[in-house]
Amino acid sequence: GKIINISSIWGVSGACMESCYSASKGAVIAFTKALAMEVGKHNITVNCIAPGWISVNENEIIRPEDNEFHLSRRVGRAEDISRNSRKDRSIDCYD
Repeated sequence: GKIINISSIWGVSGACMESCYSASKGAVIAFTKALAMEVGKHNITVNCIAPGWISVNENEIIRPEDNEFHLSRRVGRAEDISRNSRKDRSIDCYD
């Protein structure tokens, strides 16, 4: 089987003024790693996707400078996450 958890880049690096959010997302990453060690012997893989900003609102106002913050030079979209979580892909915890 396969388990895919969703975290956030802030769980990896932390975010100023977002300590509780960052801590909870970091906990998801730690849980993913621990669970993978526990269930791996049963042929179950456990992975975690930790994206940056994902726009889920079509009416959201995204300024040009918002896109520059990202390595891909654009704010992510929900389909980016779904494309990366298909069962035929191997996903690293920090993709």
